[in-house]
Amino acid sequence: MLLYRQKIDYTRLIKNASRDRYVQIVKNMGIDDICECGEFKHYGRRREGSGLNGLLECSECHYLKYPLSYMYMCDECTEPALSEVNPLRADIKFYCEDCLLA
Repeated sequence: MLLYRQKIDYTRLIKNASRDRYVQIVKNMGIDDICECGEFKHYGRRREGSGLNGLLECSECHYLKYPLSYMYMCDECTEPALSEVNPLRADIKFYCEDCLLA
């Protein structure tokens, strides 16, 4: 039986937020991989090679629809980081970009 990591829960931060506010929150966190298409549609496609459920991306601009849904804690520094795979297996070490470069 495979176990998966628990995602970071940002629901309090984005509760009842509009799409514009969501984009603003994500940008303030330093994440640029977010869809800002004028006419936002809730459907999209799964990013190729992004795991079992995959990362939902816009079919027009190819940026993520909901990047905060793919945030996990780094095993080294415990800072939140955007994962390239979703869901993330519990038995695999996960490092943020800073820790990988160090």
